[in-house]
Amino acid sequence: MPRGFDAREQKEIIGRLYEAGEEAFSRTDFAKVSVDELVGPAGISKGAFYRFFESKEHFYFALTQQVEVREKQRIAVRLERAWDELSLKQALEYFFLWQFELIEQHPLFERALDPALLERIIRKLGRQAYQERMAEDEAFWKDWIGRFAGKGMVQDEAVLARAFEAVKNLIYLVLHRRDIGPGWKNTLVYLVDRISEDLLPKNREE
Repeated sequence: MPRGFDAREQKEIIGRLYEAGEEAFSRTDFAKVSVDELVGPAGISKGAFYRFFESKEHFYFALTQQVEVREKQRIAVRLERAWDELSLKQALEYFFLWQFELIEQHPLFERALDPALLERIIRKLGRQAYQERMAEDEAFWKDWIGRFAGKGMVQDEAVLARAFEAVKNLIYLVLHRRDIGPGWKNTLVYLVDRISEDLLPKNREE
């Protein structure tokens, strides 16, 4: 615990830092955001900031992880509430499209996918921290794959690998949506529909 702050104060300060960080990093590039912009709304000094986080990169990594966890919880709640009413295909499409909507609607996530920034973060924190983050993402996916399997999703490893690789590649479509033009969303929805169709059992009733 940073010296001079009790547990309650620490939690409140970190919460304010995250709020300021989400706003600032959604508004502009990582390099253009100063620590001064973060500490002002949090009501702490610049020196105090470094008692909570080793660097701006450490803070950014923690912030994006916190926001990602929040959004994963939201999709889980939404899917679970509608789980019994959704067909397997509807659930898959909802799950896949949600991930692309995060990038579209949250500039923070779009900026976090910048290769140069990602490399900067890895250099500062070390590759292990990044790998642990990826392991958490993989666990999240595996959990939902298990749930979809309960609805009848195919379990052929080759089919699953091909489908989920295709989903990951669709990120590039979202990132280049401004270059593609207004029709990008229709393309995304169509491709997600095709991917979801491939994951349905072939002996299902039409």
